[in-house]
Amino acid sequence: MSFTFQHSGRDLSARELVSRVMSPRVAVIASQGATELCQANHIPSVVDFLKPFGEQIEGRVTVHGSMGLPSAIDNFTLRFTEMDQLEEPDSKSSDRWLAEVVRAEANGFEDRYKIQGKEQVTNEYLNAPPGRVFPWYTRYRDLLLSTGGASDHETFDHPIATIIAISSLSPDPINEIHQLNNMSTPALVFDKAYMDPTILKYYVLIHDNSRGNIDNAMDTLDKMRRTFGLHCNILKINSENPSQSTLPRDRNAHIWIKSVAQSRLIAMGHAARDASTTRSSVSSIGSATAGTLSDLASQRSSMSSPVYSNNGNNSPTFAQNPVFAQVGNDDEDGTFDRDHLSLPSAESNKLTQDLLLRPETVAEPYGCCLSSDDLGAITQMLREMLSQSIIPYMERNIAHWNEQVAASRKGIAGRFRRYFGTGSKNPATAIQQAPTAGSSGGVIYPHASPEAQMRKLADWAFMLRDYKFALSVYETVKKDFAADKAWKYYGGAQTSDLRNGLFLEQAAHCYLKSSRPSVRKYAFHMIMAGHRFNKADQKEHAYRCYQAASLVYDSKGWALVDDHISCSLGRQSYQLGKSEEVLDHYKKLLRESRQSPQQQAVYMKEFLSVYRDYTNKIEADPLRETFPEFPLPVVLGSTARIVLSTSQGVNENNDAWVELEAGQQSSSGLSGARTVSAVGELVLATVNIKNPLQIPVILTDVVLGCEHSTSTTTFTVPVDAAEEAHLALYEQQSPTFMGKVSFSAFDIDRVDRVILEPGQIRTLKFEILPKLEGQIKIMGLHCNVEGQVHAYKEIVKKGKRLNKTKEQMMSQVYEDDKSLDILVAPEMPLLDVEFQSSPEMLLSGEVCELSLVIKNRGKKGLKNLTVRMSHPTFFCIGEKRSDGDLGLYNKHAGNSAIEAIQVDNALQLGATQQIMDTVLAPGESIKIPSWLRGEKIGKHNFLFVFSYESEQDGTAMGVRTLRHTIAAQVLPSLKINAFTRPSTRGLNEFILGIETENLQTVPNFEFLQISSMSASWVIEAVDKSDDSEEYRSIAPRQTVFTYYRIRKSEQAAAPTLTPERFTAKALEKLVIGQEKLKDVPPPLDLQHCHLSTTELHIDSSSPVLKYFSRASRLGWRQASLTAQFASIPTTVDRRHLFSVYGSNDIDLALFWNIPKMNRRGHHYIIGINLGVQQNPFQPIDPADDLDGDGETETARRALYEQTMRDQAALVHALTTNPQFRDDSPVKIWIRSEDVVRHDFSQSRLCTTPIKIMIKNCSWNKHIGYTLEMLSSKDSMVPQKTPGSTDNQPTPQTALAESTNPHVNAHPFFWSGPTFSTGYLEPLAEVEILLMACFTQYGVYDINRWRLAVQVVKAQRKKKAKAIEGLGSMGQQAGSNSSTSQEEERDSLLPPVVPKGIGKGFMQMPNLAHYIQVS
Repeated sequence: MSFTFQHSGRDLSARELVSRVMSPRVAVIASQGATELCQANHIPSVVDFLKPFGEQIEGRVTVHGSMGLPSAIDNFTLRFTEMDQLEEPDSKSSDRWLAEVVRAEANGFEDRYKIQGKEQVTNEYLNAPPGRVFPWYTRYRDLLLSTGGASDHETFDHPIATIIAISSLSPDPINEIHQLNNMSTPALVFDKAYMDPTILKYYVLIHDNSRGNIDNAMDTLDKMRRTFGLHCNILKINSENPSQSTLPRDRNAHIWIKSVAQSRLIAMGHAARDASTTRSSVSSIGSATAGTLSDLASQRSSMSSPVYSNNGNNSPTFAQNPVFAQVGNDDEDGTFDRDHLSLPSAESNKLTQDLLLRPETVAEPYGCCLSSDDLGAITQMLREMLSQSIIPYMERNIAHWNEQVAASRKGIAGRFRRYFGTGSKNPATAIQQAPTAGSSGGVIYPHASPEAQMRKLADWAFMLRDYKFALSVYETVKKDFAADKAWKYYGGAQTSDLRNGLFLEQAAHCYLKSSRPSVRKYAFHMIMAGHRFNKADQKEHAYRCYQAASLVYDSKGWALVDDHISCSLGRQSYQLGKSEEVLDHYKKLLRESRQSPQQQAVYMKEFLSVYRDYTNKIEADPLRETFPEFPLPVVLGSTARIVLSTSQGVNENNDAWVELEAGQQSSSGLSGARTVSAVGELVLATVNIKNPLQIPVILTDVVLGCEHSTSTTTFTVPVDAAEEAHLALYEQQSPTFMGKVSFSAFDIDRVDRVILEPGQIRTLKFEILPKLEGQIKIMGLHCNVEGQVHAYKEIVKKGKRLNKTKEQMMSQVYEDDKSLDILVAPEMPLLDVEFQSSPEMLLSGEVCELSLVIKNRGKKGLKNLTVRMSHPTFFCIGEKRSDGDLGLYNKHAGNSAIEAIQVDNALQLGATQQIMDTVLAPGESIKIPSWLRGEKIGKHNFLFVFSYESEQDGTAMGVRTLRHTIAAQVLPSLKINAFTRPSTRGLNEFILGIETENLQTVPNFEFLQISSMSASWVIEAVDKSDDSEEYRSIAPRQTVFTYYRIRKSEQAAAPTLTPERFTAKALEKLVIGQEKLKDVPPPLDLQHCHLSTTELHIDSSSPVLKYFSRASRLGWRQASLTAQFASIPTTVDRRHLFSVYGSNDIDLALFWNIPKMNRRGHHYIIGINLGVQQNPFQPIDPADDLDGDGETETARRALYEQTMRDQAALVHALTTNPQFRDDSPVKIWIRSEDVVRHDFSQSRLCTTPIKIMIKNCSWNKHIGYTLEMLSSKDSMVPQKTPGSTDNQPTPQTALAESTNPHVNAHPFFWSGPTFSTGYLEPLAEVEILLMACFTQYGVYDINRWRLAVQVVKAQRKKKAKAIEGLGSMGQQAGSNSSTSQEEERDSLLPPVVPKGIGKGFMQMPNLAHYIQVS
């Protein structure tokens, strides 16, 4: 029979691997003659001869499960083992081989997949065989599974059968079999209580076709079957190669190369074990016989109950474990002790490596004499042994154990017997079945115990692939193991660091091969695998695992994970001798993270130690060589700035400085974003550095790295410029330089020592002194960290983001930043300023005079000096003046006066104030008067930006600027509250009350004067004869009330365009979008009214007072508009929408002094409005031709309606502005005699005339009104008639809040029409005359009326018709007569009130108006 061995080179599937590893194991005992027949083919033993064929027995075999049902199994596997090698080899040697295999496979391995994300989990990776992805695992797995031995807690490695092989050339084969079967020294493994010696014996007669007679061999086989039964077979092979054969001698060697190499390694391990136990091998033929294997069962029948170890624990100690005895008990270290791991003396380390990794190099021509028929005979013999002997034997035992043991352990009765100890009634049997104790502690069950038999039942069912039945038995027996605390049986496995590392790596790859790859779980398990590999002294694999995990976590930003990986990679690299990689990994740890300060200190210490070793190794100076990309310190490039050095230096409030400098041309000496300086002028550079660690960091010799170029247009930085600059700095590390580093083109400061506290951000300042014209560019920062590492940190600052093209808008593109470039120009003027007599503290409202000293320290003349201030309401800087100019408070004769002053009503204050327009020569200085007023309480830093030019035209610097700042604290002085109420004297009068409280504790304040500023109103004393001497002074912590009258000014002229009308038109244009807003409010005439408490009054002629008044008003106005009109886009210039003053606004100024302290000042009360409150957004009625441009009503309405739809959001925000509440535009006033004399004896009815004035105070609203006069019996609240309808809008004012509480004692009534309606145009008024009738003497409240007001549509005015032609005079006269008659007839009819289009109001009196009838 011909045969070709099918050796599969593919990787086994998980199912195939499990079934092969957990297949039946067969022990082999061979005679010397049988072994020699195998050795003739260069195969060491019968076991080696059979091993390759048992790994895959081709064909299908039938097995019967626990239920008796047949099932077919393809390619069954048998494992063959020498009888003396059933136990595990020396554990120390085995661990060493496994570790060396894994370590050797890592050498030269390159990860070709480099998993970073799901994109790298490709089909190529998923379909790659395990040997390509992780070859060390497959090599470790195969070697580990082939070196297993019999153990006490499971029976997969217990032999199911024994093959006794002899040669057909034996002179007495039967006797030889008896000798092998009746050895005096049985195998050591069968001395164990858990080993069952009653196993199947299978006898094999090996016949040599080239030397023996086949007939004699067959006769011997018959004798064997008659003597030992049917479990006998013959194997025919050849031990000599035919002389005429031309086939190569190693044609069959590939079949045995792997198995023979593994057998030799196993034999070496057992030899090491046997050397320690001084026992001889079971397979020695010449040993004496003293008993049979079957006698071992009876010899061990007297085993007693378990005995545990003396350490008080049921688990074995480390010292009792041979692996831990050699490695050590330090679980955290976990590294192998490399000493005393020598192999047996007969072998060498090289042989071990060859057998492990290169078995083909030590192979011989295995099977050189075997033909294909011989190979087929081997397979046929194994198939027959399997199907006819082994499988039936296993089936019978499974059925027996299931019936006798398993069935009795299941159910309620079995549980009770287990828990209450009602076992076997035979004492001898009970003793044999009792569990015992192993030498290292723990429970050991004898093979005859029910627990051991059930475990064997489950294992054998598993071998025959009856997995469901096996699982049910496992579930049953594990409860018994747990009850006996047999944890080794319960767990069923042992672990080690190396094995854990391999399995964790496999688990990591399983996450990638799932339906949805989990890359982060893969990385996490790779980290755990690296940790276990490190404990197993597998540095190469630990480094590889951490490196693979770092690829995933690099872009995640998980600081703690990154730190753990970097630390592990650094330490592994150090142990592997990769010095440069150590530094790369450790520098990642010196960054901002959540590590504890103690841990960061360890990182820093380790890094400095490694770097010191590295520089010593390469013989380099660590302070001369720059460490590339060193993370410390962190340079905040965006904060790097350059300013011209002044006495003020660089202050805080950078945003405020930038805002002030924004309006200056070439601000801060910039030319195309470059700072422009002159030769010999100091430039101050600042940069912020940060310590990202939680431990202090010391920096020494800190200096900016700068480059100089003689060109003023282009700048090219050499590639090695930074290194050359560092070398120049390195040569100047001498104390003689006094903190300066000198170059040919410039000098620069050097900071000798900086201590950065944990997390601290510190600003470093460096003065740069240019010495040559050209350009100086700041490149980076040089420093020495901890005195051991020199670092160069490049300063990176982005320019303005580009947003012009589509590509720029889609991505982040920035222009080149030139703010760190210094353009060095020739000599220029240099400004120096100082405020003399500037107070550190002043009172609120106090005005102090200062002197601004201007000096030119440069070598060129200075001109066009201007200033911008951060607090324009606090400061007024005057121009240079002569001694005869007026001061702040200019006094004139008279205690009262009214001035008319025209003011700019545009919403703007001069942003830039010019100080002088003359030339200030070099070295010259001048003084300019200035005033400081305490506008607001608190501490303030006042920022000034002075701008000036050189007298020489065409200079590169253009406009230069200077920053200056002073500080002051404003303390409380007076607390002032003002309130107003209508006056009973008329519609256009109000009573003003002022409450003033002295907040100081020592000084008395004296009132000097009160002044009002308004376009329509003036202020006067309530009683002009009142001396009001008591109100001139207010003592500390006291409050004074003063009262004044406010009335309409008779001298005020109505402007052509009121501020309210301008705002309404501008807002309408904004909403409609009809044109670009460009108009500003026209100037406004203000009436300044002064009331002094002395014979002299302070007028408004002083420019300082004008400035402070406008600045305070403007500041309040801008703040109010920002809050009230937040819906208006910021791109709209509010100067074209609003004015500074309104027509009905009035501001007050209270002047005071403190004579004893020589202090004076004034307070402003701003924002009193005496007009009708209404929303400034008032859409112009199309029927009211306000513009006079002839635009038709239809066209305007259509345009407005279209805009309402287009800008509905803006219109809604303006019309429903919560900051405004519309009031009724109508005011009503009743005039009558206070006392009426009447003699009721002469006439029973007394009548007196009552005049009622109704005025429309709105500037734009047309109103219709209905006035109803009520008698003393009528209710003030209107009552609805049942069934009537009310189409009028609901009154905006609540009725209950306006009822008159006064009740007349005697009734009165009205004479004449008591119900009148009418129409009023804006600012129009009407007078109604009524008669009040009284029947008795008394005091009467006649203020009983109800006024309904409705905003209505404007009525067009009747225009005179043009007379066509030159008609006759009679016709003209007739026409005029007809017209006058029509007008007379219309006057007799009641006025027609237009239809309402707006809000409605209901007004009723709040106060009483009394008349005394006497």
